[in-house]
Amino acid sequence: MVLANMGGEQTHWREVTDGLVELVDGFDHLVAVAGLGLSSDEAVNGMQWLSEAGPPMVADVVTADKITGRR
Repeated sequence: MVLANMGGEQTHWREVTDGLVELVDGFDHLVAVAGLGLSSDEAVNGMQWLSEAGPPMVADVVTADKITGRR
């Protein structure tokens, strides 16, 4: 389990998601991401960035109009 915190307003989304993307094919092999929360632009950016790397993602309530589940 890896705990990743993008910050209170998700301002650190890029650094956090870059680190998670490195783990996808890394030694510890990230297999999924859970707990994606707020539907802010930053959180959506992070989800899209992670989507490119391919791990399955599970979120609680997501209300952003930009999230379609399609690539």
